[in-house]
Amino acid sequence: MNTATAMKIIVPDWRLVKLDDTHFCDENWRREVKLKACGVFYLYDRNRHVHCCELTPSYELHAVATWNEFECEDPTCFDECNPERVREAVDDVLRDAMYEQSVIYVWTFQLRAPEQIIAHPPEREADEDEEAFYDRAVEELREYYQGNSPWF
Repeated sequence: MNTATAMKIIVPDWRLVKLDDTHFCDENWRREVKLKACGVFYLYDRNRHVHCCELTPSYELHAVATWNEFECEDPTCFDECNPERVREAVDDVLRDAMYEQSVIYVWTFQLRAPEQIIAHPPEREADEDEEAFYDRAVEELREYYQGNSPWF
């Protein structure tokens, strides 16, 4: 095989990105429960661009875990509500949204959130094609990070 016809193998560059979904929450409710911010961690391959019926390249983001931040982490700062109940309610809303839409697409030029490089991604098997490897790597990384929540 000559170099002109050889296929270029692109090594995955796995990242976790923390997206803020606070704007989806009702402002009055956020004030009531003292919610500062909330969102979802997503996994994606920075070297993999997809085209969703358009010329602009997108990243395929896979939902991994939810996160939330309250104005005060001290339980005495909540007047009438139980902080754990509120935290669980926020997580439930985010988890429902995450499972309904476990994959989202974001244009490459729009993704400007903090990201974390994944240090030890899965290795590609010798007989594994690119799509099978990608699917397996996503599942293994999601499973790992769902059990070990990332912190930025």
